[in-house]
Amino acid sequence: MVQGGLLNLPVKNLSYAYLFKGERIRYGLMAGILCFLGILIFWFKPAWFSHIEAGVWNIYQRYGVAHTNQSPPVTIVDIDDKSLFEIGDWPWSRQQIAQLVEVMFKDYHIAAAGLDIPFLSARDAEGDKALLALSNEYPLVFAQLFALEGQGSTITSGVLGGGKVDNIPVGLHIPQAIGYVANHDGLATAPCVGHIIRKKEDGEISQVPPLIAWDGKAYPMFSLEILRCWMESIGEPGEYNLRVNAIPSVNYQQVQILPVFGKELELLLDKDGFMRVPYSQNDLISISAADILKHRVDPALLQNLIVVVGSSAMGLVDQHSTPLSDNSIGAIVHLQLLESFLGDSPPMPIVKVEWATAAWAVASLLLLYFLLLRGSGVVTLLAATLMLTIAWLGLGYWLWISWQWWLPMLPLLGYALFVVLQVPVEWAVMQRSVRRLRSLFQGYLPATVLDSLLRQPKNSLLEPRRCTLTILFADIANFTRRAEDSASPEELARLTQQILGRLTEAVYAGNGTLDKYMGDAVMAFWNAPLPQENHADLAIQAGRDMIAGIAAFNREREGDGFEPVAIRIGIHTGEAIVGNLGTRFRHSYTAIGDAVNVAARLQEKAKDLQEPLVISETTAAMAKQWNLNAETTVYLRGRRQEVGVFTYSGITPKKDAPGQYGTL
Repeated sequence: MVQGGLLNLPVKNLSYAYLFKGERIRYGLMAGILCFLGILIFWFKPAWFSHIEAGVWNIYQRYGVAHTNQSPPVTIVDIDDKSLFEIGDWPWSRQQIAQLVEVMFKDYHIAAAGLDIPFLSARDAEGDKALLALSNEYPLVFAQLFALEGQGSTITSGVLGGGKVDNIPVGLHIPQAIGYVANHDGLATAPCVGHIIRKKEDGEISQVPPLIAWDGKAYPMFSLEILRCWMESIGEPGEYNLRVNAIPSVNYQQVQILPVFGKELELLLDKDGFMRVPYSQNDLISISAADILKHRVDPALLQNLIVVVGSSAMGLVDQHSTPLSDNSIGAIVHLQLLESFLGDSPPMPIVKVEWATAAWAVASLLLLYFLLLRGSGVVTLLAATLMLTIAWLGLGYWLWISWQWWLPMLPLLGYALFVVLQVPVEWAVMQRSVRRLRSLFQGYLPATVLDSLLRQPKNSLLEPRRCTLTILFADIANFTRRAEDSASPEELARLTQQILGRLTEAVYAGNGTLDKYMGDAVMAFWNAPLPQENHADLAIQAGRDMIAGIAAFNREREGDGFEPVAIRIGIHTGEAIVGNLGTRFRHSYTAIGDAVNVAARLQEKAKDLQEPLVISETTAAMAKQWNLNAETTVYLRGRRQEVGVFTYSGITPKKDAPGQYGTL
């Protein structure tokens, strides 16, 4: 019998297979794997992750485009269907285009103009001369195109021109061109030329490369060149001053590119050299080119504005999908960029956001693992993951609406990895745990209690813990003498099996936990692994059922020369340690402690008292469904003080007591 002194030992030292140790190791290992995979994916940012992240940002822009009531410093002169109808079909002559430019500068006094129209061939010498002359007199910017890998061929046509950076700074990563299509050599000396390359995601124009590298030089995009040439025309420094700002960012690079009224224009590029177009909604007025040529526009409407000449005419095929519309003209991209360069919107604090994003991802994953340690099921974990996902997407939408900040989608990656990797693992572990618990407890508990047990959180079921138990010991009287008189060991074994079966039936009928068989004895307890409010009553009922069951067994064997069987039962309620106890060689779900010893001593005392059932005063005090009379005091082996006990003859059910006490 286990001595009471073991109650002073730390609980976790009582079981070699301490439950949480394995779970903590597994959770820590899985968390480490998730973090490693998340960092790896976030660092290298594969195409599929960039595609998902860009898709979320595009949704933000489409449904949460910021609106400003400020008068834009840029407008669009549109070669629309009306212009083609009034002026003539496309292509217009270069002289016609030159006339449009001249009218805008001389009659409407615009600040600068960009022609979103590449002139690839020399087919109108006089018109080309006129355009070249205007470009030398006014800040007029031409367009050229580059072919990037995956976006075009290696053809080189025309003459590259315009502002450029002769030396690309070390550490700056920008797209490398594999070919170009520039204006013909008749416009090669034009001072202002910028590229009009854009990048689409999910069919929408979302990014542009501010700089494209070719032959060791960096060529700026169209909107930057318009800004530079305009600044130069009003006496401001008009030279690119390209510098890379060292920022501790995984996926972004920040560059200073051009002084704008004494302040360096800083651009935030991704690691491939692209920047997102900062779309915003405003009171933009698009003006028909025909109205300009026919002087039907109020000069005050265009004075000192930067003009981008584009086309919405159906035949010119320059309509694109953007977050603003499914049918935006290409010039809108340049306009949005120029507005951003000239505006005062705060830049995205990318470094702080990235670190905050990483902190959120780690904290939320810790929360999910905390729920795992608390025993949460798969449904709870999935619901928590969904709520965290919604919270992050909502925060990202709010930051975009408020400040046009791009919130990285690293947490979503972590949640996806958690669902894809951890949840299936937990499901498999849970199934294995259910099988393990069923295998472990099916010999201890009745089927109804076992089913209830398997529906409970599993984390603390096997962990050794202190709790109040009602413990029952029962053995067969005079078993030693019966064994000596038995005809054969087989007959004795069969008899013992039958008797222990009757005792076990009584334990299961009372929803008790069968601890063990000890030769001819049975040990059972109540109030673990599941709590039972009426555990003392249940144990008393089980003891009475045992006596009744053995009496019925004796009646069945009458007339066969069978010596009647007698049993002795002891029941005590007290504090014990219960759990999966043992060593790495063998362990079982059992209870130990002084309360166990007392119950065993009471069972021994039943022989002296000539009673089949002896109950301690502690159990009697907790019993609510029984009348307990005729208390007596006895000495128990190993104890100096007397203890109060009640015997079978003094136990009767109360009038209002139910016949069975099988409720948990």
